[in-house]
Amino acid sequence: LLFSTHHCLRLLPSPLINMQYSRISRMLSSAARPTTAALLSPLSAPARRSFAAITISSEDEWIEQMKSPKPLIVDFHADWCGPCRILGPKLENIHESGDVSGKVDLCKVDVDALPELASQFSVSSIPAVFLVHEGRVKSSFVGVVPDEELEHFFMEAQALTEA
Repeated sequence: LLFSTHHCLRLLPSPLINMQYSRISRMLSSAARPTTAALLSPLSAPARRSFAAITISSEDEWIEQMKSPKPLIVDFHADWCGPCRILGPKLENIHESGDVSGKVDLCKVDVDALPELASQFSVSSIPAVFLVHEGRVKSSFVGVVPDEELEHFFMEAQALTEA
């Protein structure tokens, strides 16, 4: 048996039916017809390079990333870790800011997905953040630190590119 969205929603109280039906209709109609602005935006807007964090999901990706001449800030974290969820966005915001972006790579490593890599760095508590350059750990910290210390950590990484 096939049911339309309207039939499935009849099981809900009537105010919820109207609200859900309207929301689904809006989603379907907007998905089906992109706006002219959306179609033209890639042509009219200047290209902006994104310096998003690099998620390391395998040993091979890590080996490839280690070949980069840029300093690496490596964030060992886990999805279930509360302090990691606080620190992660702060690291990403500083990384994407003007002076640092493009000069330093931010790598994110999930300790549950890559426990071998975490053990290579002797990670026993998370979040653990390491500054790696030319295959060697230059600096590190564990836990959530004040924003000023994070900025200093990124400035230390940037100084390695200028040395």
